[in-house]
Amino acid sequence: MLRLARGVCSRPDDGLKLYPSLKALEAMHEGLHVGGKSALEWHGVRHYVAQRPLLPLYGQH
Repeated sequence: MLRLARGVCSRPDDGLKLYPSLKALEAMHEGLHVGGKSALEWHGVRHYVAQRPLLPLYGQH
């Protein structure tokens, strides 16, 4: 097992997947959420096609 953070581990043969990783981050950090065009795209709404996809994350301190 590879320890990624407190309470977060990964098996050596398993790659990290985006959605489960974000769910784990949301559980660890109250108020964290995906925003901007990424959030819209994940809900099936695309306005522009990004050349380099960005993943803005927002949260409270």
